[in-house]
Amino acid sequence: MNGARFIVEPVLTANLSLQFLRPIFNEVHYRQLLCGLVALLLSSLSVLSSCADPLDHWTRTSVGAPVLLRGLAYGNGHFVAVGDGGSIYLSSNALSWTVSQSPAIGSLRAVAFGSGHFAVAEGDIYDSSPRVLTSSDGMNWIRKPSAFHLANIVFGKGLFIGASGDYQIGTSLDALQWQFQNVDSQTLGIGISDSLFVVTGDHAAYTSETGSNWIGKAPMYTGPMAYGNGVFIGVELLNSALGIPQATTDGSEWIDSQTPGPGFRWGAVAFAHDTFVLVGDSGVILTSTTGTNWVERVPGQFYDASFAFVSYANGRAVIVGVNGVVLVSDHYGPPILKISSNPDLRLNVSAEKNKLCVIEQSQDLIHWSELTRYTNTTQSADVTGLDPTNPATLFRAVTLE
Repeated sequence: MNGARFIVEPVLTANLSLQFLRPIFNEVHYRQLLCGLVALLLSSLSVLSSCADPLDHWTRTSVGAPVLLRGLAYGNGHFVAVGDGGSIYLSSNALSWTVSQSPAIGSLRAVAFGSGHFAVAEGDIYDSSPRVLTSSDGMNWIRKPSAFHLANIVFGKGLFIGASGDYQIGTSLDALQWQFQNVDSQTLGIGISDSLFVVTGDHAAYTSETGSNWIGKAPMYTGPMAYGNGVFIGVELLNSALGIPQATTDGSEWIDSQTPGPGFRWGAVAFAHDTFVLVGDSGVILTSTTGTNWVERVPGQFYDASFAFVSYANGRAVIVGVNGVVLVSDHYGPPILKISSNPDLRLNVSAEKNKLCVIEQSQDLIHWSELTRYTNTTQSADVTGLDPTNPATLFRAVTLE
């Protein structure tokens, strides 16, 4: 369990959230260490100050090469960014990047993580040899031919869903063996909820409850989509006009909305904890909880950049785009707890800034005693000196204003 990571969702009706972990330790070396853990974590929107917001504070970095980054995914403790020229980059924190051992030569259109590995789509519609790359660690890749050009890959509900410029929608359990269904559109945008898949195309949108038997719906063609708070959000792509955010609950009817700040022709959307984050090729960053009322973040700060994709993972919103640019937000959303026991128990809590974190222990989940408290000024802090004598001791971390 050394270095394990746990994300705990907040309980909205109380100042805490609860998760129980029962790790298995080596009896010889760790028999006096705990075998159960309750992680109780809460975060709020305030991080920089009482009036600041994590999505108003971004760290700008780069992968170190002037490449167009088209996609980003997180899994197995690493971010993977992909782009033109077969380029793949790897990072543990989205701030410092290394070049991955990519076997690809074509444009990498998208990357997704699911079922323990990354999947990357290689080749645009003009490429005569489309491929799919897979990797468990983001460094060593397997490259195999694909029957169709995949413009996008997203993972959800146990399936990889592929959108294709060849008038196809693909479904796969492992991103290696695909089943394709013919449709009447070149498809691109993919959104996944707990009960529905939505894929958008240049002549229609398509929905499916299972990832097969796609049903044509109202016309809608968007870039990368996101689902949250009961709605799917994507930016409509129009040939010579500015992009327009579109919202739908089921793909049948779409509602457009206006945005502040500079217009953009290409836009991508991610759902970050409880908020949609939309980025555009004009360097604009927008947020909305409903997908219809948008607020511009940090106006003018990144107008020199052109964004292509945004993702939310490991407590951060991460944006990539032209010239290898990468933007990383401050921690936003539920805290993340990492546990280490080599050789002593150590807790690492990553949370929103300026929160008072209280670490407590209990034997019965009813009576709690405080071990330590600290102000989370750096978003991440280690808590050491925890040596429970009872292996059933439970811990929780409570964050307060």
